Amino acid sequence: MDRNRQVNKVVHFLLTLLIMFAVSIAPAQALLKGGTWQELNSVTGAVNGTAPLADGAIIPLYQGSTLLDPSKTHDIEFSAMPRDFSADATSTSMRAVNSTDTEGDLFSDPPTIAWENRQPPAMGLVWADAATPDTPLSPQPVPNLTFCAQNLAGRQLVAWAQVEDETNVPALWLFTRTGVPNYATIPLLSPKVALNIKPATDTPVTVSGDHVDSAFEASKVKVGESITLTISTKACDGTPEGNAPFVIRRKDAENRQGVVNNANPVRVGDTELTTTQTEYRGVTDANGNATVVVTQKEGPGVKTPLVVSSVNFPALTAETAVIFTTITSPDSDKASMYGHMIESATATLNGITYTFTRPKLAAEASGADKSVVDTNETWALFTWSGADNHCDILPDAEQLVQMRHEHSTLETWTGWPVAGDAEYWSSTKNQLSGYHAAVHMNSASVVRAADSDTLLVSCVDKAQPAAHPQITLSPQGPYKAQVGESIDLTMTVVDRDTQKPLPYRYMELFIDPAKNRKGEHQDAWDNLRVTVDSEGMSASSPEHYTGVTDVNGQAHLTLKHNSGLGVETPIRIVMPDDEGGNVELSFSVIFTVVTSPDVDGANMWGHMRGVVDAGNLYKRPLLAVEASHKDGQFSENNEEWATFNSVASATAQCGVGQVPDQSSLAHLYSEHAGGQMESEHGWPTEDYFIAADSDASGTVHVNLENGDSGKFTDTPNYLTCSANEMVAVLDVYFNDDPVIKNADAKVGEQVKMNIHSRNALNGMAIGNTDFTITMANGRRRDGLTTGFTDTSNGEMQFDDVGYVAGQVYHGITDANGDATIILTQKKGVGLLTPLNIAPVDSLISTPVSRSVKFTVATSPDTPAAKMWGHMADTITVGDWTFERPKLAGEVSNPLRTQDESNETWARVAHSDAVGNPDAGGCAANRLPRIDQLEALYNANSGGKIHSIQGWPTYLNYWSSTYQSATTWKLIALTNGSEFANSNVSIYASCLASDNPVAASITIEPVNPSQWYDGSDVHAVKVKKGETMQLKVTVKDVSGNPIPEAPFVLTRGDGYDRRGEKYTAQDGDDLQGIVTPVVIDGESLAWTTTKMGSQTGTDGTRIISVTRPDTHGTRTAINATLYENAAVSASIDTIFTVVTSPDVSVARMWGHMAPSLTAADGAVYQRPLLYAELSSTDNTASKQETNETWAVFHGPASEGANPARCAAGYYPAVEALDSLYSKYPSRTINTAQGWPVYYSYWSGSNSTSFSSGAKLDFYYAVDLADGSRRSENSATSTAWQYQICATTPLPQATQITLTSPQAMDDAIQAVKAKNSESIPLLITTTDAMGNPVPYATFSLKRDAGKARNPDYNKFVATNGTNMTVTPLTGAQQQFYYATSVLTGATGADGTLALTLAEPGGIGLKNQLTANLNDTPTATSSLPVVFTVLTSPDSDKANMYGHMPETFTASNGAEFKRPLVAGEPSSEAHTDTYFETNENWIMVNSFNTGNYGGCPMNQMAAIDDFTALYNDHPSGKVATDIGLPVGKRWWAGDSLLKGSTLYWQYKDLKTGKNYSMSENPGNYYLQLCLTTSRSGLNIALSSDAWNADKSAAVAKKGETIPMTVTVTNDAGQPQAGVAVLLTRDYAYSRGAVDKQYIEPGVIGEPVPFTTSPANMMLAPVAPAGTAVAFNNQNGLSTKWSGFTGDDGKLRFTLTQDKSLGLKTSVTAALANQFDEAASVDAIFTVQTSPDTPYASYWGHMPDTVQVNGVTLRRPYLKAELSAAPRDTWPFNNEFWGTNYYYQSEHVETSLTHLCGSQENIASLDDLKALQSVIGTLQWPTTSSWDYVSQDEGQSNKYYCSFNETTGQTTCTREKATTSGLGSCRVP
Repeated sequence: MDRNRQVNKVVHFLLTLLIMFAVSIAPAQALLKGGTWQELNSVTGAVNGTAPLADGAIIPLYQGSTLLDPSKTHDIEFSAMPRDFSADATSTSMRAVNSTDTEGDLFSDPPTIAWENRQPPAMGLVWADAATPDTPLSPQPVPNLTFCAQNLAGRQLVAWAQVEDETNVPALWLFTRTGVPNYATIPLLSPKVALNIKPATDTPVTVSGDHVDSAFEASKVKVGESITLTISTKACDGTPEGNAPFVIRRKDAENRQGVVNNANPVRVGDTELTTTQTEYRGVTDANGNATVVVTQKEGPGVKTPLVVSSVNFPALTAETAVIFTTITSPDSDKASMYGHMIESATATLNGITYTFTRPKLAAEASGADKSVVDTNETWALFTWSGADNHCDILPDAEQLVQMRHEHSTLETWTGWPVAGDAEYWSSTKNQLSGYHAAVHMNSASVVRAADSDTLLVSCVDKAQPAAHPQITLSPQGPYKAQVGESIDLTMTVVDRDTQKPLPYRYMELFIDPAKNRKGEHQDAWDNLRVTVDSEGMSASSPEHYTGVTDVNGQAHLTLKHNSGLGVETPIRIVMPDDEGGNVELSFSVIFTVVTSPDVDGANMWGHMRGVVDAGNLYKRPLLAVEASHKDGQFSENNEEWATFNSVASATAQCGVGQVPDQSSLAHLYSEHAGGQMESEHGWPTEDYFIAADSDASGTVHVNLENGDSGKFTDTPNYLTCSANEMVAVLDVYFNDDPVIKNADAKVGEQVKMNIHSRNALNGMAIGNTDFTITMANGRRRDGLTTGFTDTSNGEMQFDDVGYVAGQVYHGITDANGDATIILTQKKGVGLLTPLNIAPVDSLISTPVSRSVKFTVATSPDTPAAKMWGHMADTITVGDWTFERPKLAGEVSNPLRTQDESNETWARVAHSDAVGNPDAGGCAANRLPRIDQLEALYNANSGGKIHSIQGWPTYLNYWSSTYQSATTWKLIALTNGSEFANSNVSIYASCLASDNPVAASITIEPVNPSQWYDGSDVHAVKVKKGETMQLKVTVKDVSGNPIPEAPFVLTRGDGYDRRGEKYTAQDGDDLQGIVTPVVIDGESLAWTTTKMGSQTGTDGTRIISVTRPDTHGTRTAINATLYENAAVSASIDTIFTVVTSPDVSVARMWGHMAPSLTAADGAVYQRPLLYAELSSTDNTASKQETNETWAVFHGPASEGANPARCAAGYYPAVEALDSLYSKYPSRTINTAQGWPVYYSYWSGSNSTSFSSGAKLDFYYAVDLADGSRRSENSATSTAWQYQICATTPLPQATQITLTSPQAMDDAIQAVKAKNSESIPLLITTTDAMGNPVPYATFSLKRDAGKARNPDYNKFVATNGTNMTVTPLTGAQQQFYYATSVLTGATGADGTLALTLAEPGGIGLKNQLTANLNDTPTATSSLPVVFTVLTSPDSDKANMYGHMPETFTASNGAEFKRPLVAGEPSSEAHTDTYFETNENWIMVNSFNTGNYGGCPMNQMAAIDDFTALYNDHPSGKVATDIGLPVGKRWWAGDSLLKGSTLYWQYKDLKTGKNYSMSENPGNYYLQLCLTTSRSGLNIALSSDAWNADKSAAVAKKGETIPMTVTVTNDAGQPQAGVAVLLTRDYAYSRGAVDKQYIEPGVIGEPVPFTTSPANMMLAPVAPAGTAVAFNNQNGLSTKWSGFTGDDGKLRFTLTQDKSLGLKTSVTAALANQFDEAASVDAIFTVQTSPDTPYASYWGHMPDTVQVNGVTLRRPYLKAELSAAPRDTWPFNNEFWGTNYYYQSEHVETSLTHLCGSQENIASLDDLKALQSVIGTLQWPTTSSWDYVSQDEGQSNKYYCSFNETTGQTTCTREKATTSGLGSCRVP
């Protein structure tokens, strides 16, 4: 009714305005859809006549209770819902437009309108876009979703009322009050109301990624890394929108130059965004946030824009971009792709780190000679000169090789180009002109390249340090071999300083002219030079070779002299030094000839054996120089041989019986016929050899060249002697087997060498034979002694003692001629080591050559290997046999190579690994699966695959197992780790036999119970959210399961329950497939999307299928063999949705439960589908979640339908709340599937706090969010969902007003701070005390009272403005004593309210609640809102909560200020009124304890400053409640110069003020909770005189004084203000003659005149000296601070002092009762140091003169009796003395001095004159000093005037007095 009245007023006002501004009456234009309308500009008069007329009647539109004027545009909050709008077609609400009567009949005001039969038609609202107002929105907005949630925020809409059943519209009548006829039918008008829906305060979806690079406006990471996107879904008000679905799709990816490149697209979560239409779907969490991971494992380096949209707002998108950079492109704007190629790489060589810059792109480089494309980038190529110009420093080969080694794995790969052979230029010089060394980055090999070649270039930051080559040869010399043999040397070049190898170093080798054993040279020998054979070494001439060292800084030199004549050849190795010089190593090689013996007398170097065995032993011929009995000599084979002409001379040379006879020589020849004696043994044979056979006819001789014999007479012959000495020879074999001449063993194993010494003549053992064993350099498989890394330098252990090449082992056989040696090579690298074993001191010294080979597991036993090895060619694990990886030498053209354990292995790409044996890969079906490699690893785990099997493990091994469509699994055989990749080159091991081939595939459910058969559908069915497990089996042609068999999965289209293809097309989703099939986490969004998988070890694969976003469709899943697409299998799957019931009339496949149980146990049947109704009367249908649901009118509606709830059976709102509580936060929809676009009717009447809602309003509950609203159920325009209760739905008689907050007993009220609130609880019950819900009440209040009942002058502007706020609903004003609020209790019969009084001034109020229906039922409650500006004190005027204590940021803790009546004394206090309180002020606080605390407890100025800084600009009033209208005294003073100022603070402005000397003004006082730390003061002086209890100094000197301030712990306190004052200065005794009496110490006299004045000079801290006086009782006050040591040092002077004592006092400036005093005395020399003196003095009492000690004269007061006369001198009164006088015996000198002799003599006094002025003893021309010397008689004495120097000897002893001085014994 209230709303109708409001409408009446509005319409009436509108009509009045139209009348006022109309000019003429115009015909009314019918209000059609989209048209305009006018109101009549006048009202007819009351006349008799015709039927009334009108243009029609308007149906008003409301938003809630607000009438919407159709002539205006209304701004609507985006958070509003269509359910908030309604049309009121009641006749009392409608208004006629342009009503008129032709004959002037009168209308009521407003004119009366009525519906036919008094029943308005059911009305609905129609919505359209304002731009197309005649086209209703399709679909129409959902009532229970906000405009924003329906993507309508920011839109301009129009809405109008429309009769729902246009076929049965009742007539609408207009009535007049007069005339007949008095009514007529008028049309129904529905003007469109323009509604501007406000834009959302935030976008419905936002997306942000981590790793944002602002330069690219994208998230950027490396390929293989991930980017985490954070998606936030928000409601239109900016608050998080939880559990909101969203979609991510991509746009075309582009490279860095903007070229589209969609290769290997990004994956969002498990979904590859294969095309720009592919979608990833997700749901945010309860807080509206979701994170998804974006990857692009094999991305080419592109930028991919990602578009995110909320499913709820598909047209509103957010966009971000992701970049996955590739290592093969640099981060350069010239690059084609986005990259992260390392700009520089480091390598550490010989302890120095070098930095290499990447090669330049062609677009970056100037002066490039060519270019090459590698991995999407174009790189610059240079000739060598171009490279040298391009780089400041071009790296040498060693640097490049080291860089390659350090960056050869996937983890350390630089990404730099490796196109072709990946050759990079180096600065290393080659031995050939026009060539330099280039480094193959794929293999780390160094090759010769022509300078004209164009290669890649990397520059280095610095060259290697200048090297100083040091050349060594192994073995060490001397080097000697037989002609025809070779000398193998290993040249090693290291840096002299670091001893590090110098690889790739250029060297020269010079063959110098040879010389014979005597040092002679012949030019003919120059053409017969030694030859050098070495890998990479070339000869420019026979005497000059050039070459380079290898990777280890070595070169293998094979020296030969096959044409040698037994000469020594000097050889020089010359290498350039990096500092411009050369390093040279000279050595010589000797190639011996068999034609010369190895004796010093030989001309040539030879190795002729000493004896020849031919059954007997024959000694070689002797050189001429060797023979002692020769007859001559003969030259043959460059030697001079001895000749013998007779048997006698021969016998003399050989010995008797030692010259062989003819038969012996013939036998010797026969054993070595055909010139063998020369060719094999080198003997000269051009002449005959003499025999022992001789007779008269001559002597027999035999020719050993041809066997001829004859006789001679006196002709020269060669001589051989028979040998009868012991000739030892050695038999050498191994492992006790004489057959084994050369030994093989594995590194680490032992080899036994057997040596047996025997006599060459008879074969008998010769014991104790010395022998030597010489090691040669170890040789790798190709015979080279270099080209491998051997940290042991080839060391072999002889009986555990290490020997290297060139070293000699010395041994001796035992007594049986046997010796054994155990040989090992513990660190061998696979070498064959030659050994030479020779006897010592044997005529047959020819060494025995043997070799020992120690093989390694890391080299296979194949000719292609570098080292000698025993790596097995295969490893068998179970039924599988694995072939070792291939060496590079076993592959025709390896892609890349890898050096490992001195072998070079082939690196293989996966494309070669699966079918290219020539490239190092496997034959078809021979590459192992990952499970097979896992078995290989498991059988050789823990590193055994390398340590025992010897396989290389630096790189991973390929498998044939697929990880994805483009990647395969690989394994690290070092630790079993598995990875996936596609574009790396690594090792490959092949199987010895084929793996089986797949022939068939099947797919079936793991759980057969999931099969569904019905309605011609055969499918596997599970619920959405569940996981369907399907088993895929792959078998070979024999039916055997095939493990690790790859296959492809695809999906089919989706079909609804009716069998129709489901095409809920959205955007560019051309296939109409809405939701993906997710298999094992992989999303199949399209029928074209393929997913790779493979079977397990048993030949099957269990795949897990989910449909997280399905709408309830049936979809096929297809499985196809990867390598044979013609073989496939398919299965239908159904994932049911909870949003559809499992009934045949449903559209989608569903599993909605038939009923739900609420939290209270009530059971409710699910809502009905529209197709399930038996009658559709008074119902409507609504589309939601792909189903059509029935909606109904509310409880107050009279429209009948069999499916409506019976009266009283609508569930209570609490029941619906219980249902919601069981399924909160939309879970009744998301988890149970119920529709929620519309609300559900309740049977609970609704009203609101302080509202006048109609009684026919009922709660409608939105089960999506639990919200409820009051809905007018009396109209037929509201449609909602309906469920019915199974049991039907009591009057309040009592009311209580309470507060959960406890009552404050002290003030008898519920109390809270005025910044807080007080909870109230209104409870309505029946007579039995049972709660009664929804009972209405009123709430009232009084004006309030102060705490002080006598105080009623408080200021209450806005200070009594209370508010009351229900838990839900708007805040209500409760300002005045006349205020009344109304409301109703809730479901539990209570209503919780919050009472507040933000501006409260501290009053007590009485609240009263009463029932509306029973006004006599009341309840009251007193409440107090305290104010911060009043303390909680019974002396306060108001109720307050000022804190009793509070703390500043400097740690100071304050007590609150006091109000009147709180101090114990009113002395030195006053009050100040502010904020309704009287605050205590103090003054003169430095003189006593006034107000709230003593001065030492008052806050210091720093405390106030800290407090102000914490609460600036007067915020202490608002933050703490302190008054700020007055200033505040500080408890510490301020020193300005030497004056003390008392400080005070203005807490409003923060300014500091001070007042000198006395704090006399009244200001506020703030006390600390505790006194400031107690301080102690002490005053001391270094001039302290304990006897005088004072500090003493002479006049003119200074007295130093020290003030020390400490705390209670005795610690010095710096910066403490100290106040110094002084007393009067006092004399020592009486100074007035009349008061001086003999023997009496006089009273001191004060001085205020200038002699008493002092000067005070600050010393530390230093300051300016000031006067320090005390006149008229007012001391000078001087103030200062202690220094860092807690001391104040100063000095005092009193330059005009008469000899005075002054008390000086030091006091703490801020602690008036803490002081210390010290007396200061300044002495004068004119006064003696005696208590009888008038002044303080230091006059000497005695002096030595004339050899005696004299005492000064006596003061008058020092005498026991009055002297004859008293003489004042220099402020002291001196007594005169008689020599002797009976009346003055006590003052006579004879008495005072003790005798006449002790009176000073005349000579004494004369001597005294010279010093008396210094002594300041009294002297004057008027008075003489008395001497003991007598005058003319003993009646007289002689006196001496110390002033004039005159002597007078006429002084009478008894009558003439003078000054006396006694001798002191």
